[in-house]
Amino acid sequence: MNAQIRKWIIRLAWLVALGIIATIVWLKYSEQDKNAGLVSGNGRIEAVEIDIAAKTPGRVAASAGVAAAPAATDPAAIRENVHKEVSAAIVQVIQLSFTPS
Repeated sequence: MNAQIRKWIIRLAWLVALGIIATIVWLKYSEQDKNAGLVSGNGRIEAVEIDIAAKTPGRVAASAGVAAAPAATDPAAIRENVHKEVSAAIVQVIQLSFTPS
């Protein structure tokens, strides 16, 4: 037998043996995790539906002056505008909370 052919037969035999070993290991260890993480059941799922809403309908109006101001690129000016808007929104929410309906 030629040395070249014998070398390829040995390589092929190692490859087949490695494939068989890999298949056996895969089949042995994959059986344990086949249904891991799956939940099974039979019947009806029941749930409670909850609606969430504000106490008073409406939206927060834009505060005067802040919406009309040109867009600022300075971080300090942006912080100042956001602070003004948030303060105006908080005042409006407080006023609406204490207004008798």
